[in-house]
Amino acid sequence: MSSILHNKKLRQLFEQSDARVEAATSTADLLEVIKQLRAFGAPLAFDNATPRLFRYIGLGLIAATLLFIPFIVLGIAFLLGGWLVMDHRSGVIDALSKKITHKSSLLTYGLRESFNPDVQVLKTLGGEFKDFHRGSYSRQILKSVQGTYLGAVHELPFTCQHLQYVDRESYKTTVPDGAGGTKVETKTVDREFDRYSLVLGFPWVENVVVRGDRHWEVDLEEALDTASSEFNSAFHLTGSTQMACAVFAKPATVLHLLQLHQQLSDVNLEFSEHGRLCLSFSDPGLLAPSATEGLQNLQAFEQLVEAGIRLPRLDFLLSWVHRLAELHDDNFALSPKPLKNMEY
Repeated sequence: MSSILHNKKLRQLFEQSDARVEAATSTADLLEVIKQLRAFGAPLAFDNATPRLFRYIGLGLIAATLLFIPFIVLGIAFLLGGWLVMDHRSGVIDALSKKITHKSSLLTYGLRESFNPDVQVLKTLGGEFKDFHRGSYSRQILKSVQGTYLGAVHELPFTCQHLQYVDRESYKTTVPDGAGGTKVETKTVDREFDRYSLVLGFPWVENVVVRGDRHWEVDLEEALDTASSEFNSAFHLTGSTQMACAVFAKPATVLHLLQLHQQLSDVNLEFSEHGRLCLSFSDPGLLAPSATEGLQNLQAFEQLVEAGIRLPRLDFLLSWVHRLAELHDDNFALSPKPLKNMEY
């Protein structure tokens, strides 16, 4: 098969596979895509002989500029053209691998995702949790993922939120006025940040905040230091009353929170008056998959997809929250199962 025909057929295969992955509703659908990729009968790699030749020609023409200066423009064109073609082809293969991996993880956990959800979602979350008040200039939810964790004891509906916010600062500075003097101008600087959160039904604790960053706005009226200096150094505990703080901060809970502090940066926990928890942090990668294989090793990749690609950080956090629920569950607490239809 000629390189031109091979590349054409491979490009068509990737386009068809991309569409099938987009429409997939089960692991079986994804395995069928991989089966068709394995049946291609040739390496899943583009033949880059032509763009590689362009690169060599480009390098040769640039070298010739030592004798003939005008060749440099033509040389750069050949070199850049060959590099762009090869980079694009490599990106197509990598993108399909990532798309299959991502879809497999969504199916494994039964997750539903939406991008740039309606502003009402942010408004509602902000009305319940002060962590969503971040951003002196602007804030928006870029992505929302919804699912349900089926623990050994409790069923915990949850959403993962990716909040992006901008803090704007203004300051005065002295600049030349163009006439030999100076003048004062106001400058503004925008700083963009990302915040990630897990929002769950949690009816066992209300009106308590555990803050591990500098967002003081989340604090409640009454503060309490625990008997653990390590905890007091890592977190600031507040609640609607000191009694609420004291009941929450049992020794096992303090140790459990210190475990979380070792895993996440700038972590906050807000337990609202409505029996829900917002666990937020600044680390990306909440939905990062564990899979390292891709289309370059189809047999291993197929096995990963068949087993269901895992999300290690999400696994850890959901297990951690479930353990927290067990620490605070008692015979007087309500089951969280009526909250299973939580949308945000």
